Amino acid sequence: MHDYDISWDYMLDDNVEYKNKKLLNNIIKDIKKTKLSLLKGIKNFSAFCIILPNGILGVYCNGTYKKPIIGLDIGNIISSCEKYNCNIGLAIKTTILHELKHAEQNYLNLKFNENEAEDFAYMNS
Repeated sequence: MHDYDISWDYMLDDNVEYKNKKLLNNIIKDIKKTKLSLLKGIKNFSAFCIILPNGILGVYCNGTYKKPIIGLDIGNIISSCEKYNCNIGLAIKTTILHELKHAEQNYLNLKFNENEAEDFAYMNS
């Protein structure tokens, strides 16, 4: 059995600016320190910069709930922030939390619930 590699299903984005990669890494550290305890069965996770279709900010790689793998399209997040005049750090954090809630739903063998994921992300950002 092999560990899942996000590049099997998504193209990695190697063109993300250093400042945004650093921001992402700081947000990941913060979530691991302050928010993971709110999610059942989630003790760690990884997040990667990937390329997604326009308008899609992030994805949870289904089945990786033991150590969730999250993909983020930083370009789409930036475009969304410009469109809605919001902070990129908040958008990254909210997107990760949303996808982590899907990981918890997967862990609990529940159907993915977008409203529940949105509420969790909003309440904990």
